[in-house]
Amino acid sequence: GRVCFRDYGLYDMPMLRFPPSSRKSTAPNDPVFVRGEGTIARFFSVESTKELFESAGFTTVELRYCTVFNHNRKTGQKLKRVFVHGVFEKPAS
Repeated sequence: GRVCFRDYGLYDMPMLRFPPSSRKSTAPNDPVFVRGEGTIARFFSVESTKELFESAGFTTVELRYCTVFNHNRKTGQKLKRVFVHGVFEKPAS
């Protein structure tokens, strides 16, 4: 079967807004943050996503960063969002 994956990518705007004190992990390659209400936000790299899925027996069909620009009409801000987009396939047993 196939898995379609899309989640926060490194250097996504919310990641850059987190204060250093909200960082849950001390490892520089593991960007995990705790939001004010206690939920956890993780930001993925293409490399860590590939490693995660391939260690579970999937093969990578497609994997890339996807950048989306959102325009806030009220404030006039243009917000750059970064996602990791991937398609993974697990061979039939």
